[in-house]
Amino acid sequence: MNDGFKVIDFRNRPPLPQYGLIFDMKKTYFQDQLHHVYNRGTNTFTKSMEMKTVGTEEGLAEWMKEIDEAGVSSVVVNGRYMFWRIPTSTMTSKDIHDFSQKYPGRVHGLAAIDLDNSPKAAAEDVEKAIKEYGFKGANIEPGYKDGYRGISIDDPALGPIMEVLEAGGAFLQIQTGMLGGADIGNNNPPALDRFLQAHPKLQVVLAHGGYPYMSEMLGLATKHPHLHICPDMYMFFPGGQLYAWNLNNLPDTFVYGSSYPFASIREPIEEPLAFRSHPLYKVRDDVMEKYLYGNAARLLGLES
Repeated sequence: MNDGFKVIDFRNRPPLPQYGLIFDMKKTYFQDQLHHVYNRGTNTFTKSMEMKTVGTEEGLAEWMKEIDEAGVSSVVVNGRYMFWRIPTSTMTSKDIHDFSQKYPGRVHGLAAIDLDNSPKAAAEDVEKAIKEYGFKGANIEPGYKDGYRGISIDDPALGPIMEVLEAGGAFLQIQTGMLGGADIGNNNPPALDRFLQAHPKLQVVLAHGGYPYMSEMLGLATKHPHLHICPDMYMFFPGGQLYAWNLNNLPDTFVYGSSYPFASIREPIEEPLAFRSHPLYKVRDDVMEKYLYGNAARLLGLES
């Protein structure tokens, strides 16, 4: 179904108990509250998204079946600590490492950054994940520090964590989006600009693409080549057309992700493939290859 393109899904949360809250949000928020917004990926509900499958072998089998049917080579699974480390929203680096061993070459882990721990201790955890588990990157969710109080991405307190990432040659994924904190102010573009200026050698990926600040994030990607945008499901939310219109302009910037389970796995791949013949987008094949696979492969160190 992928017209010969390889695919890495950079934003995928499997049906595990540690992501239980995410699966609950799929039903209670994206299916029930956002039913008035048309988005083929988020409007689709599959068997593996059902809460009863979370934490079961049946659920994992359905999840992998959907991955295979969609023609996805591998997925990126990120660690996280949110809402005071409640079990259904806590995915440690060790959790991901142990899980990935079941799927050699199919699951790539991102280290969890515990912002409710001391910066020194959080940095030590990340360093262990890079050195012992071989993780190529780490995931930070600044909007969820202290529950919903949040922390600015350019806060100097995060310095020790960034030093570990830079020393280990690892990238940083930042949780953004309209649900990235108490309000959309957690997507603070000026703070991100200051952060990118302070860390010019650190590769950075915006999970959820900084939505709804599409124009600002595109401007920052133009200014900072080390910034990457993973628009995932927001590519098809209101205003997300700005991402699609700029795939050709910033071919090394965009990284594909489904945002599963907030969106299905198959549909978000089928939609951008149509961009190649779309009269407004006319996305070139070489750009589509980078979006679906090449840019992610570079960040993950999978290039030959």
